[in-house]
Amino acid sequence: MNGKTGVEIHLDNVSKRYPGQKSAAVDEVTMTIPAGETVVFVGPSGCGKTTT
Repeated sequence: MNGKTGVEIHLDNVSKRYPGQKSAAVDEVTMTIPAGETVVFVGPSGCGKTTT
């Protein structure tokens, strides 16, 4: 056992478009976060961090 707890998180082509908006807030995000890892999204206001 490697000492890590939790589960892997996998996002596969995740998109979110808000009603009335031409472009997607999040467009085709794919990533895998291994169990036990900490991930931080960094970017300017309005870039889709919270939506993702």
